[in-house]
Amino acid sequence: MEQQHGKDATRQPNFAGFDIEDILYLFPVVTLLGGLEQLLIAATIGAPTFAIWVIWQFRSMPHPGKDAEKSL
Repeated sequence: MEQQHGKDATRQPNFAGFDIEDILYLFPVVTLLGGLEQLLIAATIGAPTFAIWVIWQFRSMPHPGKDAEKSL
């Protein structure tokens, strides 16, 4: 995707200076505080939701060569 559309087009949004993958830094803290079960439940809901969002985002991007196929 990045090769076709460029780095800026494939960049995921961030919030307050944090990127999506920064959530990984919470794992040790949550584990030490005994919240691992709640974290896994949230991941069970969040991971498929995020995957659907990324697929939807990819499908809504213009693809090179697609306009050329329509004109034929």
